[in-house]
Amino acid sequence: MPVPSTTPSHKLKDYTGSFENPAYGIIKIHLKDNNLYTLLGYENVILKHRHYDVFDPRLVDKNGVADTEPSNLLFNFFSDVAGQIQGIGILLDGSEKPVMFDRKATPVGVMK
Repeated sequence: MPVPSTTPSHKLKDYTGSFENPAYGIIKIHLKDNNLYTLLGYENVILKHRHYDVFDPRLVDKNGVADTEPSNLLFNFFSDVAGQIQGIGILLDGSEKPVMFDRKATPVGVMK
């Protein structure tokens, strides 16, 4: 159940970047029109804020309309001790423990 009246702990741009898991590869999160998006396979997905630092991925159709049904595949962003977003935990393949995707370092000279 979502916790009502919560907000993300960071600005949305702080959640953007590339996050990697050795088995599942790279998830790239980007910001467009004040919303977070990613690709899952070949599907465009918007990340809808659920509560705190948890986002609900919703498929976006070719007309740009997001699915209205909540997902069980929640993206739980986590921070390091300095408060910087460092990764995403996602329950995949029916697992009880989240699969961790760690933030990839941004190459020098590249802006987020």
